[in-house]
Amino acid sequence: MRQHWYCGFSAEELKRYIKSLQTRFRSAHTKFDSVELKNRHADDRHLVFCPAANEVCHGVSHPTGGNDRAFLGGRFRFGAALFPGHHYEVGARSGNLSCTLYDEDGCPRNMAPEKREYINIFPNDHLLPLAP
Repeated sequence: MRQHWYCGFSAEELKRYIKSLQTRFRSAHTKFDSVELKNRHADDRHLVFCPAANEVCHGVSHPTGGNDRAFLGGRFRFGAALFPGHHYEVGARSGNLSCTLYDEDGCPRNMAPEKREYINIFPNDHLLPLAP
C-alpha cells in the first residue's frame, strides 16, 4: 500500500487498488451462504474460524505465552494492536474437532480424543481450554 501511496496515486486510483485487494482477499476465502456465517472462514482442513464477539472475550488479556514471539503474536499478530481477549472460536464443519492443532510453543495437540465441538485460539496460537 505504501508503495502505491508514495507513487502519486490519485485518491480514485488508490480506492480502486484497495477494492482489488479486497476482492482478491475475499475470493481466497470460502464463502458461506448463510448470513449468520458471513464473517467465518473455512480452511483446507474444513476447520471453521469465527472471530469472537466483543462481549465474549472473557475479560482477560491475551495470554502472553512463555516467550517473546508468543507475546508479540498475541498483541500484534495482524500488524495492529488487538483488543484484550480477542480470539477465534474454531470448530469443524460438522461434528467434533478431529485434527491436530499447534500451540504457541509449536507443540502438537491431538483434538480427537478431547471430543470438543470447538476451541478458542488466540492470535498467539494459545489454545483454550487447556488440554485435560
